[in-house]
Amino acid sequence: MLKHQRVVLFLAAGLLGSCRLFEPEAGEERCASQYGTTGCAVVTGRVVFPTGEPRVGAIAGWVEVQRRDVALQSFGREVDADGRFRVQVLRTQGGPPATGEDTVSALVRVAARVTADTTYVRSRAAVLRFRPAGAPVEVTDVGTIAIEAP
Repeated sequence: MLKHQRVVLFLAAGLLGSCRLFEPEAGEERCASQYGTTGCAVVTGRVVFPTGEPRVGAIAGWVEVQRRDVALQSFGREVDADGRFRVQVLRTQGGPPATGEDTVSALVRVAARVTADTTYVRSRAAVLRFRPAGAPVEVTDVGTIAIEAP
């Protein structure tokens, strides 16, 4: 019995030691580890009018993926006064690949209401790099997306 206890203690010490791999630095954003997520990525960008002015009031950050083995969840949010957004994308189905980088090709969507009954939606393709829950996030910037005025 004593031998089994040593093995358990050895494994527990190894697991605790490996937690140091993901120790945060000051102000470092971490991947959420809630709702059974298997990883996360962060998407940033900017939404503007074609003139380059910020498209205040636009909603950004919906992410769509065209694979059946991966499910992603993100919540759109309003851009800031400069038109910028930052959204965390959670992988809720499908784990990291056995080999190679943990990436998913996706469409990042932004929307802006242009009249009472018309909303324009634009998309940008991006390759998101996922990190495991608890690890520092990997940020993918999709650049500037212009949505025309009516």
